[in-house]
Amino acid sequence: MATENDTLEQEQEEEAVRYFPLDVTKLVKGQTLGIEELEQIMGIKRDDPRWWLRLLSLRQKIERLRTRQGLPVLTMRTHKATLVVCDDSDASGYNRGMGKRGIRRFARASYRNIHVDATKLSEELAAAHGRTIMRQAMMLAAIRGARHRALAPPQGNGRTTPRMVAGPVASGS
Repeated sequence: MATENDTLEQEQEEEAVRYFPLDVTKLVKGQTLGIEELEQIMGIKRDDPRWWLRLLSLRQKIERLRTRQGLPVLTMRTHKATLVVCDDSDASGYNRGMGKRGIRRFARASYRNIHVDATKLSEELAAAHGRTIMRQAMMLAAIRGARHRALAPPQGNGRTTPRMVAGPVASGS
């Protein structure tokens, strides 16, 4: 009886893993998911107007699943309607560029940039990558500090008009 329960639990675990049409554990740096493969995964054709939104959603879903499973962080980007898993040198440059496109993107890019393996970069790229991480860390600290600092509420708007000085005008004498 215990073996039947064990096999039933194992089948349920396998079903839980199979619900997503892509095995996120087999993604490797430098891999490109082509249009045909993405069409099969997402269930829509490239010409569909929902393609780009679904592609970005797929990328986010892959990132979430990899995080839940404790797998290494990968930098992914879209290129000509495909999904590219960046290798370390591409990820370093891509994350550095994404850091210049808004605070939310900056925070996510900084997190991904920390997970780039600097030992696989050339000496010049490794030095630039180290400087980028230091600069991003200082900027993130400043952003977080500014968010938590309490600002005094403004006292009025600083304007004085004749009506404000003299009071309301009496109507109908």
